[in-house]
Amino acid sequence: MRGGYHFERILEDLGVIKMENGILENELKITSTSQELFIEAIRTLPLELRHFEVFMNANGIQSPTSKEEKENYLYECSKNNVMPFTNIQLLYDNDSKLFKPLEGYSICEMYRNLSDENKKATTQGIIKGGKIHRIKFEAWIPAQKGFEKFREQVLEEMLQQSYKIDWGDLALTTYHLTGYNQGDYTDTNISFGTGYVHKGMRLKIGHKISEEDERKVIGWFKDLIHKYDSKNLDLFTSTS
Repeated sequence: MRGGYHFERILEDLGVIKMENGILENELKITSTSQELFIEAIRTLPLELRHFEVFMNANGIQSPTSKEEKENYLYECSKNNVMPFTNIQLLYDNDSKLFKPLEGYSICEMYRNLSDENKKATTQGIIKGGKIHRIKFEAWIPAQKGFEKFREQVLEEMLQQSYKIDWGDLALTTYHLTGYNQGDYTDTNISFGTGYVHKGMRLKIGHKISEEDERKVIGWFKDLIHKYDSKNLDLFTSTS
């Protein structure tokens, strides 16, 4: 298995030391949840992607997870001209070079699962008009052209409209299974988020990535740790 041995040797070469609890499951982590970190990671990632998905929320408004949060959620949506409980999935189309709404998906796809009270708030919000609350951008294998479109153009357009990154997953390598579990699965990836799905940022090294690319992405991630996660600076030797 090539993942574990190369991972530890590359960390050593880059000046990374194991802490008392060790580095488990070939992972490196950053605890920060800052938008600056997420944006820089997307814009500077040095490797090509197999698949990516990024969720962005209007004005950074989080979906409520309890009754107590719902009142403030509806208030924030109203104040910022956001249609509550609305979302859409935009999938990159390699032929048109555009992100297009996923066919058959409504902006109120989650409507049927809402309480009557929340259905009423959604309807009123749509009548009033405004921004869609939650937008998902995604590109399937091969994803690099869609990812370049997103980070070079679409991301900035979304930021200008006051959307903020909620969470995302960037797959660097994948593997394919046949039979009952047929499909493509993530091998090496970078995941990040503000807390609901992912919190902070994580690089997970799999077994399909080349040693050259593994070294490159770990070095890049190390630079992000130095910049955004001062609490973890003791992960590196003073000579690194």
